Amino acid sequence: MILMKNQTPQNIEEKSTIWGDIKFSFHLYKQNFKPIFWVSLIRFLAIYSASHALRFVFHQQIYNSMPNMPVMWIEWLLRVPSDLISFGFWGAIVGMAYDIMSSGDGFADLKNSFYYIKKYWFPFVILSLLVNLFIYVIRLVIPWYVSMGEAIILRTFSFFWSLLFVETSAGLVSRHNIRDALKDNFKLLFTCFKRIFKTFGVFYLLFMVGRILLGYYLWYYGNPSSIVHLIVIIVLYTWNVIHGFLGSPMYAFLTIGIYNEELRYKNQEIKNV
Repeated sequence: MILMKNQTPQNIEEKSTIWGDIKFSFHLYKQNFKPIFWVSLIRFLAIYSASHALRFVFHQQIYNSMPNMPVMWIEWLLRVPSDLISFGFWGAIVGMAYDIMSSGDGFADLKNSFYYIKKYWFPFVILSLLVNLFIYVIRLVIPWYVSMGEAIILRTFSFFWSLLFVETSAGLVSRHNIRDALKDNFKLLFTCFKRIFKTFGVFYLLFMVGRILLGYYLWYYGNPSSIVHLIVIIVLYTWNVIHGFLGSPMYAFLTIGIYNEELRYKNQEIKNV
């Protein structure tokens, strides 16, 4: 089970359950809904404002200046700035989760989130670009150059790529630099890969797979004039909002919980022996 600081068990080998971890993450989310909601809302508004502003100002200029560039590549270039904003705010969400689970009281202060934005924006941007490198490559070839089946295979590979770095965010807020965060991440990967794979595999099924498949359906088979197309768009955007306001914070709690339990608290137990 995922533990907070004051819940460290005497027997550190106590077994975890995937659904237990997810339920506890949701419990912490509900306890801290207000600060998490406001940070998520600011993140959401900043991302979409930047994205639409860039499209409005530069979209046609890029098309005119680079007429031979594939449309998807242009869309990717326009999305990068909003991604950088997202990565910075992701650091704030992880920082809040770390405060909640490592302080022992189970609550976070909204003002601390801005401290994490200021302190970790640049490291989280660099780290997130590294983690998302393979996903960016996939964006350049999907869906222009591959079939839907091949696109699904590539996205499956991107899931395994993300697993290689899933604990880096927790390591960064704990250890304060990218090098140590990567060292802790790979240490956890070798010692508890099975737990990481199962936990984030379930998370991926809950929050990611449906969104990806709906997006591919719209691109490969969608008919903009049909009512089904409109319904799928509404469902997809609703799912995106749920992921942004609920999925991302729960993901942060899961990463911090595993990091603390499998690395920080075990090390403390060893030192106290």
